[in-house]
Amino acid sequence: MAQVDDATQQQILNGKLLQEIKFNNTSIFTLQKLADEGESSIKNNFISYLNGYTDNIKLIIDRSGIRSHINKLSEEEILFTLIKDFSETNLSPTKVSNIKMGYVFEVENPRKLIALPFLIIRLFFN
Repeated sequence: MAQVDDATQQQILNGKLLQEIKFNNTSIFTLQKLADEGESSIKNNFISYLNGYTDNIKLIIDRSGIRSHINKLSEEEILFTLIKDFSETNLSPTKVSNIKMGYVFEVENPRKLIALPFLIIRLFFN
């Protein structure tokens, strides 16, 4: 039997996983990595993270309007806090039911109330 190098094995596994779950993120970032990078580069890194998703997920992200809020969240200096808080929150299906995941999550700021669909948040954590 021929040996398959690690990179090829990873490509095969990613391909099978992608077929099963129907989406993937090829960005070098996770929410935790974004939080670890710090506030100075959060906006560009978060955009890179969003751009790493497969086209079907990018369509959901674009339709949600989340991209239109990135500049405002960054200017208000709450984008980093939002991402950091979500990176520390366990929203896995074992902790949050599908019904609860369907509710709208609200992040309150004295200057603005921001509502993000849980679907988008769930995608960030998977």
